[in-house]
Amino acid sequence: MSEPLTAEYEITLRVDAPVSAVWEEISTLDQLLARAPEVVSVEPHPREPDRAIWQGRMVWGRLQWNVDGDARILERKAGKHLLFSSEIPTLDAHYQGIFVLAPGAEDVTVLGYRGSFVCRHRLHRLMKPALTFVLEDHVETVATRVARRAAKHSQFEASMALREARERGDGPDP
Repeated sequence: MSEPLTAEYEITLRVDAPVSAVWEEISTLDQLLARAPEVVSVEPHPREPDRAIWQGRMVWGRLQWNVDGDARILERKAGKHLLFSSEIPTLDAHYQGIFVLAPGAEDVTVLGYRGSFVCRHRLHRLMKPALTFVLEDHVETVATRVARRAAKHSQFEASMALREARERGDGPDP
């Protein structure tokens, strides 16, 4: 039996939002999987809140294939890090992702996301370029979507707070 395909990819982003806003975007599997470009649907596990079954479509050029996955949160420390994994039986593959959050300047968060992939599919050597592309696209897209949504949410909250302050008469005039 040949050695499995292993790949790892990571990204670090500056997010214009407090840690709490970024954490809200990734704190549950539903939220996290909704940010993944390859995930089409998510079904929470009926008895395990930190587990979900997902269906997806992986695309590389003209090549497309449907996959199913079983994801679970392995470790969670609110506002600090989230470790999760996903088994993908169709590809005889295992994915593990970790988000790490750190406060930056005021209302700024440093978001790190690393994904690791191990594939034992009998054709993994032929699929290496496609699977590597999918991994890199997944990590970059998920991190960017999390950052963008957290920043928008933070901006909305700040504008609402300013509006309420103006209405009370203790905020700056427009």
